[in-house]
Amino acid sequence: MGHAQVVIMENIVVTEQAGINFGLIHPQSGQTGKVTISPSGDVNASNSTHNNGLPTHAAHFVASGTPAANVLISFMNGSLNGTGDPMDINNFTHDAGVTPSFDGSGVLDFHVGADVNLNLNQQSGSYNGTYTITLNYQ
Repeated sequence: MGHAQVVIMENIVVTEQAGINFGLIHPQSGQTGKVTISPSGDVNASNSTHNNGLPTHAAHFVASGTPAANVLISFMNGSLNGTGDPMDINNFTHDAGVTPSFDGSGVLDFHVGADVNLNLNQQSGSYNGTYTITLNYQ
């Protein structure tokens, strides 16, 4: 006679505490540009000037799931839409480590950074958008 057992893992729930804010950017005329925000909130701009006039920050997420379980964090690129051509958001990074896992209480608290890519002669104005973040058990 054989025996069987199964453990059903908890559904993963991801809650955004704060979105990525790239702040106030002044692109160089006649060039494309890029602004990068790291998970720690550090900003690096190429072919543009990043002004400190608006708060900038990485995204902040809190996820819940099965205690001590490992997860894979993945992203689907997004875009920012506004008064001009859409700007791509890509090259996402997180600070949850090489092998992210829920703590003993089933919580994973982490930050996300990314690049926003400025188009040639990007029109001034306000831009907003979305991207997709997915957590799957490993």
